[in-house]
Amino acid sequence: MRKLVLLSTLLSSTALAAFPEDIVLSEMTEYRGVRIGQGDLSDAYKTLVMELGTAVANQPINPAETVGAFGFDVGIVNTFAFINSRTKDGVVSPWERAHPGENPNTYLFSPGLQIRKGLPMSLEIGARGSWIGNSRQAVFSGFGRFALVEGYKPAPDISVHAGYSGYLGNPELDLGVFDAGATLGSTWSFGSYPGINQAQISLFADFSVLRMSAVHRLDDATAETIGAAKYYSGPSTAPDADSYEAGITMPRVGGGLQVTNGNAHIRLTGAWVPSTIPTLNVGMGFTY
Repeated sequence: MRKLVLLSTLLSSTALAAFPEDIVLSEMTEYRGVRIGQGDLSDAYKTLVMELGTAVANQPINPAETVGAFGFDVGIVNTFAFINSRTKDGVVSPWERAHPGENPNTYLFSPGLQIRKGLPMSLEIGARGSWIGNSRQAVFSGFGRFALVEGYKPAPDISVHAGYSGYLGNPELDLGVFDAGATLGSTWSFGSYPGINQAQISLFADFSVLRMSAVHRLDDATAETIGAAKYYSGPSTAPDADSYEAGITMPRVGGGLQVTNGNAHIRLTGAWVPSTIPTLNVGMGFTY
């Protein structure tokens, strides 16, 4: 019996060590051995959902110009989301409460692969798959873009975009984020040899609106204890629509740069949702 207890403890410790950044909503019912009162964490739960949604949403990582009708772009991208993960002014962070070890990182990182394919009429489609580091969760997203103005120098390039990003692999939470916005920017060529432009730099700014849906999969008792609501962005005629609150809408500003040399590129961009957190994106890849 003693050996079975030791083996169980070892396996539990190993699982925790392997996935220390899992988000476990049912862990929020108590903190450091103290159980909370019913509904006391409704604001904390909403904050957690909003910050997580900001982290998993499509990020403003693409220049204003498209890759062209026959163009193709592939690259690796890593997003860093700087979450509010520490107790402040005596208020325990919801990330601490939802963390198995009550000691989350100060940021989430999600490395992944993005592809973009150009289409006629200045259209472009793309997708990204990424893993949320040190967890069993992942993100898959898709988007479309359309260039309203492109290639008319000295006028800047202007494109509009829309997409959807889904949070996958968490048995206690379904979360999705719809995004729509516009990107403005321009591209300049330069080179180390007179008269020969070997590289390009693109600067761009983006404004988007995020619309978030989040549906927990907790039992009624746990949901009532932490005050977990269900946020839904679909039609009001859906079944059980009265049991949902309206989806969460948040504006976001962002921007950054891309440097291209031949077919290779590197990107550095940032974004900020005033009601939640900032994100930073770094990436590299190839454009054809």
